Amino acid sequence: MVEKLIKKIDAVKSRGNYRKLENYSGKDGKYINYDGRLYVNFSSNDYLGLSVDKEFLSNFYDNFKLDLNELGFSTASSRLLSGNNYIYGALEKELSKYFEKDKAIVYNSGYHMNIGVLSALTDKKDLILSDKLNHASIVDGLRLSDAKHFRYKHLNYDDLESYLNKFREQYENVFIVTESLFSMDGDVADIKKLVDIKKRYNCFLYVDEAHSVGVYGGGKGVAYEQGVLKDIDILAITFGKAFSSIGGAIITNEIFYELLTNFSRSLIFTTALPPVVLCWNFFVLKHMDRFWDRREKLLFISNYMRNCFLKNSFNTKGESYIIPYIIGDSEATVKTSNFLKNNGFIAPAIRPPTVPDGSSRIRFSLNSLISTEDIDRLVELLKQEVSYENRKS
Repeated sequence: MVEKLIKKIDAVKSRGNYRKLENYSGKDGKYINYDGRLYVNFSSNDYLGLSVDKEFLSNFYDNFKLDLNELGFSTASSRLLSGNNYIYGALEKELSKYFEKDKAIVYNSGYHMNIGVLSALTDKKDLILSDKLNHASIVDGLRLSDAKHFRYKHLNYDDLESYLNKFREQYENVFIVTESLFSMDGDVADIKKLVDIKKRYNCFLYVDEAHSVGVYGGGKGVAYEQGVLKDIDILAITFGKAFSSIGGAIITNEIFYELLTNFSRSLIFTTALPPVVLCWNFFVLKHMDRFWDRREKLLFISNYMRNCFLKNSFNTKGESYIIPYIIGDSEATVKTSNFLKNNGFIAPAIRPPTVPDGSSRIRFSLNSLISTEDIDRLVELLKQEVSYENRKS
């Protein structure tokens, strides 16, 4: 039995896809501490840099000192027992108001959220159509659902419609599922087009705004920026990116809210979030309209870096602050990541199964604290690496 498991690990190592956990020692602005050295951090999803804003953190503690003393560190209970509290209620009310929908329900993480929604809302009489490059949590949610599902070609809405033309009449309810900003390629979905399709084929539209909320649309995400927020049936957000926290939330209608409360297993069968997390999420949400300068800076440096990549013919994709540097081979990608680390940058290798075979990459995830000087130095290092590899070959 053990030999079989050892072979599984050996196979991962042989393909250059072996992973291990690294121990970091905290952050200081745009830097992250590893083994006593500070590195420019190009791997965090803290897009607005809130987690290292000491003044903002101090204001939070001052505002919620009494609540935190009263609520303690943990409720030690699930939400449907005694783990719910008035901060949950305040946060969910504020979320529904902010995103202009009937109800909101908070989950422990984006992963809990995406694995628990579709299984609660669908059965064998339903169909789910999901973008091919949707996050692993959505893929796992498909597997846990009793509904039939297909994965249409990435951002290919003609392919999506071909499934609808073929199967729509065979199923009661159809759910179209997409991310708004895709986490590995950094490209953005045409939510307006998807709204048109869902209306013509009488479907529900589920949009995961994990990587776009807090930045696009003044903080409200891509659907809001494209003018179709009111047409989204299930809006999914996470607090683990621009909110610098943890947790997820579904903002939706009354019926879906009641179904999730009663049938979403990843909501029901888990301990409630710590009160300090809920307070922080509420605090950030209430201040979200104030971060325009951070958003503008983030989008500026993103465009700057992408233009540098294109100017140097680096293999890249996307249109956002997630900028992939696609190498292809896993071992070569790890080597490039280590080269950058040796020169003061943390930018881990992204390999299968996170991305398709043959598309291993460095995913540069920018935040508003990164400077153009950091980018210039990074680009020069990548040019050195490319030049060295070309000389070898």
